[in-house]
Amino acid sequence: MTDRCPPRVVSRSCCVQPGNIHQPTVSHIKQINKRVETITMSASTKSVPVSSSSSSRTTTTTTTTTAQPSAALESSFHSLVDNYQTTTPARVKLIDAFLLFIFVSGVLQFAYRVLITSYPFYAFAGGFGSTVGQFVLLAGLRAQVAPGRDGEFKQVSQERAFADFCAASVVLHLFAFNFLG
Repeated sequence: MTDRCPPRVVSRSCCVQPGNIHQPTVSHIKQINKRVETITMSASTKSVPVSSSSSSRTTTTTTTTTAQPSAALESSFHSLVDNYQTTTPARVKLIDAFLLFIFVSGVLQFAYRVLITSYPFYAFAGGFGSTVGQFVLLAGLRAQVAPGRDGEFKQVSQERAFADFCAASVVLHLFAFNFLG
């Protein structure tokens, strides 16, 4: 038998097994203390009185609040937005805005189809297919134009990528127009 507990197990019960009795090591104790500290710091409890309308007594419930993780999440989101605004070229931001527009347009088309009517099915198929196809083509263009991707697309210049995007978009819209009847 080994004289060390597995690193993923931090309870003392793993150290006391038949034929494998030993004291926990210092690393076990540090690991346990670190987990206890993170649990107590992340979950602060507070009492919230809740009154019931059917009875006259007040019930107290305990809820946990996670103020630190939400602050960390907010901080990371702000740093992500700041980094995007400072390092992303205007050309890629324009493509991202168009991607967002196409996504919202596709969601609205699908919601109309599900919630209101499906009568002109071929019109829905042409419009939604065009939206999905344009999104895929635009995502491919963004992958070719984005900075830092030069190693993957050495053979294709940005102008050639845009020309390919335009030609594929024309073909896509001809197929979509064919669905309209």
